Amino acid sequence: MEIPIVNFEGYTLEESNISSEDLQKLCNSLKTAFTDVGFVYLKNTGITQHEVNEVMKISKEFFDLPAEMKLPLSRSTYSDPNHGWVSLERERLNPQRPGDLKEAFNTRLLQPDIKWPENVPGFREKQVSFFMRCKDLSLKVLKLMGRSLGLDPDVFVSAHKCIGTDKNGTTLRTLYYPAVQSDHAKEGQLRCGEHSDYGSITLLFQSSEGGLEVLSRSGEYISAPYIPGTALLNIADLMQRWTSDVFISAIHRVPLPPPGNSRTRQSLAFFVHPDDDVLITCCDGSNKYPPINSVDYLMERFKESYGRQTQDSSSSSSIQKFASSHRSASPGPSSSSRPLSPISASTRSGSCRSPDVDWADNFDIPWKKFPEELIQFLKRGKRPSPQMRREMVRIVVCDMMQKSSHISKRHTTVVAKNIVAKYPKSLQDVVKGDIIGSGYDSLVKELQNRIENAKHSTTAKMRKRKLHTESDTDEMPPEKTAAIQDTYGCIKWDLKFLPLGETAESQQGSREKLQSLFKLNAPNEDVIKQLTRSTFYTQRKDINNGKEIKYLLEDWPFLFDEIGMAIHFEELTGVSLKETFIRNVDLSGERLLDYMKTVAVTKSRRFLQAVDKIQLMRGEHTGSSEDVMEMVLLLLSYFNEKEDVMFSYVEDICLAGEVQMDQVPLTPTIIVCGQSCYSARRWMLSVDRIIVQDSIPSFLSALCLMFGSFYCFNIHYPAGLASTLEFLQRCFFSINPEKGTKVEKTRTSCLHVNNRVLTLIQDLSEWRTQQKSQGSNMEIPIVNFEGYTLEESNISSQDLQKLCNSLKTAFTEVGFVYLKNTGITQHEVDEVMKISKEFFDLPAEMKLPLSRSTYSDPNHGWVSLERERLNPQRPGDLKEAFNTCLLQPDIVCVLHLLLYNVSSVIAAEHLNITSVHTVKILQRWFILSHWISIILHDQKWPENVPGFREKQVSFFMRCKDLSLKVLKLMGRSLGLDPDVFVSAHKYIGTDKNGTTLRTLYYPPVESDHAKEGQLRCGEHSDYGSITLVFQSPEGGLEVLSRSGEYISAPYIPGTALLNIADLMQRWTSDVFISAVHRVLLPPSGNSNTRQSLAFFVHPDDEALITCCDGSNKYPPVNSVDYLMERFKESYGRK
Repeated sequence: MEIPIVNFEGYTLEESNISSEDLQKLCNSLKTAFTDVGFVYLKNTGITQHEVNEVMKISKEFFDLPAEMKLPLSRSTYSDPNHGWVSLERERLNPQRPGDLKEAFNTRLLQPDIKWPENVPGFREKQVSFFMRCKDLSLKVLKLMGRSLGLDPDVFVSAHKCIGTDKNGTTLRTLYYPAVQSDHAKEGQLRCGEHSDYGSITLLFQSSEGGLEVLSRSGEYISAPYIPGTALLNIADLMQRWTSDVFISAIHRVPLPPPGNSRTRQSLAFFVHPDDDVLITCCDGSNKYPPINSVDYLMERFKESYGRQTQDSSSSSSIQKFASSHRSASPGPSSSSRPLSPISASTRSGSCRSPDVDWADNFDIPWKKFPEELIQFLKRGKRPSPQMRREMVRIVVCDMMQKSSHISKRHTTVVAKNIVAKYPKSLQDVVKGDIIGSGYDSLVKELQNRIENAKHSTTAKMRKRKLHTESDTDEMPPEKTAAIQDTYGCIKWDLKFLPLGETAESQQGSREKLQSLFKLNAPNEDVIKQLTRSTFYTQRKDINNGKEIKYLLEDWPFLFDEIGMAIHFEELTGVSLKETFIRNVDLSGERLLDYMKTVAVTKSRRFLQAVDKIQLMRGEHTGSSEDVMEMVLLLLSYFNEKEDVMFSYVEDICLAGEVQMDQVPLTPTIIVCGQSCYSARRWMLSVDRIIVQDSIPSFLSALCLMFGSFYCFNIHYPAGLASTLEFLQRCFFSINPEKGTKVEKTRTSCLHVNNRVLTLIQDLSEWRTQQKSQGSNMEIPIVNFEGYTLEESNISSQDLQKLCNSLKTAFTEVGFVYLKNTGITQHEVDEVMKISKEFFDLPAEMKLPLSRSTYSDPNHGWVSLERERLNPQRPGDLKEAFNTCLLQPDIVCVLHLLLYNVSSVIAAEHLNITSVHTVKILQRWFILSHWISIILHDQKWPENVPGFREKQVSFFMRCKDLSLKVLKLMGRSLGLDPDVFVSAHKYIGTDKNGTTLRTLYYPPVESDHAKEGQLRCGEHSDYGSITLVFQSPEGGLEVLSRSGEYISAPYIPGTALLNIADLMQRWTSDVFISAVHRVLLPPSGNSNTRQSLAFFVHPDDEALITCCDGSNKYPPVNSVDYLMERFKESYGRK
């Protein structure tokens, strides 16, 4: 998870000049942030950084006063206990930790006739003014939130009418975190303990020190850094409850500063609460949470923060005052009758339920008996370890068996459902955020197993005869196979009505058009898609009425083609067949392979032997298609399922009519034309022992067609592939029904999720959690270059070493780092992007003469749209570029060098200069002649964009200087000569070095108009030493983390994003890592352009790259040879 940045421009406090379309986009962006993350940065709100700084400045004056001058302003001295000063360690937002290391002044009462700090002139005016600014912004946001949910825009605003009065608890808190040394704090103490906020929403403004961390859905804390000019907004608990958990309230904290950093920190937090008399009910009309009064809820949360039982009488009296002052405005039952975190109980079907079932509905989960460590994991949304989970199950089963000696699966299901409902983030069955089945099947299984084990010693074993019958799909007559009525995982299985405007005659006409198109060599794909989609109703009727495959093949030939099946499958299930599979393979395929080859092999000798056999078959074959083959073959072996039920092997030259169909299963089967999947170059597809596709060009396409056939033609999974197909279905095709099964004729009662599949999913999840706990998860750090910028190097040796250490940590753990305060300003970046955009806006015919092929250096010049494909497995990248590699001098510079050389020759003749000097003069003449030849033959720059060359060359030199500074630090960080890398980059900007400045432009694109699998920039790692990247605000860059997941590398103004490239990883013997990255298509409905500037630093052409640690991990390679090979991959070998 990354915290998104949303632009409020056009909807600021000063104006609301925004179109209805842009307003809807703004609502959608906020909804996405609030449902996925719970936090969002708002920029261009109308609240300026100057306003924030002024409030922080005057607040600091107050906090700097001695304690005795602040004491008379304590909370306990006011009529409202939430107004006034809060002393250091007085709060503990996590009751399990010592008091928080922060002070605060709360502004809730706005009237001037109460006590305000007398020694800080202007304090009240600044606080009250900022309170009102935050109030106005909050009401704007609340209005958008209502609109984003499709509700009355005023649904939330109307519950916040009294902000700033004594009928509403909304509070502005100015917070101060004094300097602290980590080793001097109490055990477990933080600056601000883990907590979620109480009310509706919170606005936060941080000082530049940052420090805030947010708990992501994956159970890990990520940084919420300071971004100047933005407001950080988050959902609070009452709003999550109000929206029935659509918007999420995320836990957050402020840890102690790192050792050696004891700086102070400040923030301004505007906590928005509903009016005291508001009754909070679920806005979707459900009963997920019972109604609760706003002020009652707030009171209960205050008790948790300030202590339920305290020896401080002021706190106790404050709570009492709060209760008495608000009770009259809070009708309804007391808070004690309303649970703060209700569990969604099972729906009761009536009073006739048996007592045996009722005990499970009313069973009290023994939370208090759980170990403290487990409770902390659950409260923070972290996944417990297997040991913790087993202990939890043991405790729960022990209490269940005391309630009843007859515990059925229904009982365990009710209990498991209630446990998971309380802590879904920690206990739900999920893969990549998708809930598997009901979400609690694995816990039901664990409870049942534990109950059986507990009964084992007291229950006599009884053997029961089982009647074995084989009646799976592969035993059925062909004519009945397609007629099986199977709605599992489908959303439009049996349509009742023809589409509007369609008749039986029009459907027949479209069918005939499709049949005619199928006979053409190159039919129009768009027409095929449109006709296939419009005839989906009739296709389903034919399939559901049991029409045989051979007749379906005649009537609907495109149903068995990639285009037609993809459309039908998407209409039927709501899932894009191939696109979904490719996306999930990109996200999780490598992780699955790693698990299989590192963990699963240790559990079974049989599986280890199978892995060795598959590896031997694969040999030197590389590529994503080969990875998918290996993944499928490993799954078959892992589940001990037969390969010949999925694959049938024939000779590579075998034709469709020559296949011995009596040897092929009835269910959809891939016919492999070759001795193995790896050696095959052609595949066929059989359904009901009929070849429906005789020439499929890739394994990936064959697999998708085979899987799609099970759904499109109502065919159950054969028992021999039950686990493999369900695992692919749930984890890679993203079809996750809560109930039912796709496997024919299950003879015994079982969970709706295959036990073996569920076990593998659990094992993968636990392995991933274990990897992350060992530090495999990554976030891109931000390193401050202050004191070592391009303009100065005024930095102490101690700070220099810290800087080196920070860079080394980033390069060894992540491979990417943000550099701030480098000396390259945001204004410089914006100017280069602006003039680059003028070039890209030119018509293609004006850019064509500047193409790369027209220059002496093939890496200089314009690169057209889709010309590159950084991932050779995907279509061309959706971007243009202009590469600046040749920095030709001006004519004036050349004339100056000419005069200098002439004078040198004259001096040599008159002064009898030695031969050594003569050689140097000749060298300068050679350089001069080279530059003159470039100018005469190669000095082409865009004539229609004045200043283009000057801007590009100037920025090139700025990036060059910064890169050399970084390279020097990198050498120092490894304990090597600081010039070890710098000395190999002496010729940057000449024809002896391939370093290139690329200005990149990503034109508007609608995701559904792109080619299959196409990206703005395909997955790749960079080629040379290092790369500097400067992004436009649209962002879009993603980096592959060590845990195998892509994370966002967002735009952070004023920073340079720097990453390690492949040659540097090789150079450092894999100490520094080169991370794969990409630029995705924009989300659906967002077709914004994107720009970036990338400075690719390469060693000099003549440099020989050898491992700098003296090892022989990689053989020496010449820089220019390596670079040439990589270029061939991107632009094509021919």
